[in-house]
Amino acid sequence: MFKKFFLLFLLYICVMMPGYAQWEKELPAALRTVSLTERQLTELLATRLQKSYIQAFELMYHNPVEEMVLADGPYTALSNRIKNPEELYPEISNILTTPEQWEMYIISAQNRRVASQMRRTKKLLEDYEAQFPQMRLHEQTVEVPPSQYMKTLADQIPANTKYLLLGEAHYAYLRPHIAQFITHLANSGRKIILFTEFMPHAAQTQNTTRRNELLREYWPVWMAAKQAQIPIAGLEPEFVVQNDNVALIDHITAIDLPLWGTTEGVRLRNQHWLRLIKRYREEFPDALFLIYAGGGHLSSERAYSLGKTLAGPDTYTALIVPTESLKKPDELLNISMYDTFCVKQALPISPFIKFDYPLSTQVGFNARVLIPPLGRGE
Repeated sequence: MFKKFFLLFLLYICVMMPGYAQWEKELPAALRTVSLTERQLTELLATRLQKSYIQAFELMYHNPVEEMVLADGPYTALSNRIKNPEELYPEISNILTTPEQWEMYIISAQNRRVASQMRRTKKLLEDYEAQFPQMRLHEQTVEVPPSQYMKTLADQIPANTKYLLLGEAHYAYLRPHIAQFITHLANSGRKIILFTEFMPHAAQTQNTTRRNELLREYWPVWMAAKQAQIPIAGLEPEFVVQNDNVALIDHITAIDLPLWGTTEGVRLRNQHWLRLIKRYREEFPDALFLIYAGGGHLSSERAYSLGKTLAGPDTYTALIVPTESLKKPDELLNISMYDTFCVKQALPISPFIKFDYPLSTQVGFNARVLIPPLGRGE
């Protein structure tokens, strides 16, 4: 009797208290242990969703804009039902049984992630601001013509690098520059494998429309890799490609965001990418892994990022940033926190800068190159 009471109490804590630190682990454990009817479980998840929304909402709208950009949300609904949701959270795949339960669990996971992220982000920004003068002091500028940016960047990569993280903002005119970089990098003579966000991991993905769009949009990159005989491994799991049209919606504020761009969505994707990269590393222990994705997935100062997980002397992070981003604070903050502080303090911004390890892990990158639109600065 006491044991059952204790387990029910644990379940109550996990569901009713969004700030509880171990909710991610303890809620699934409690659900597996306590027998609940489908109705009881649905009611608990509905309460959990309501509580998580209130907490995230209160935190979001009582904090500076910078913190809201880095921790999005909260939300109340999904635009469409998730296909194969058990692939997102396999630890509870045999517990949740209805689309309604899965929807509430996924939205609550995002809201709770926002609440915890807000606390981390506040400290992150405070720490970054305190360290920024030291970062600025050690900034190294690279003085070369824009036509030499990609070759020079490739030449910067140390010979002992095992993970080369290449981050971009999603502007089409950057892709020919990325292609040039790959061509120059191939001259190193090392075995290189290109991992990318912009290709499904499954070669026979069910979402052929999205696959074909990515093939067209990033064609210069794929051709450069092919010509350099660099194999390409798609990173995006099938559950992302299948649910490409799913968004999180807040009916109260009328805000919506694609699921895979949310804090929780990015965490799930990065987690999958890291597992895949780890498997490849076992097979290719000496290869240079070129990981090409959006900058927000890679910058080492971000929670859940690949750069944070893979940080070390054998990891090199390079960001390719469009000059337009300097005029878009929200976009710039998601790509380069360092440049955000430069803009905020009205400091001069050099087109090509770099930092040495280990300071680079605090800055968020080893090198950053600003690229103007085609026809400007060439």
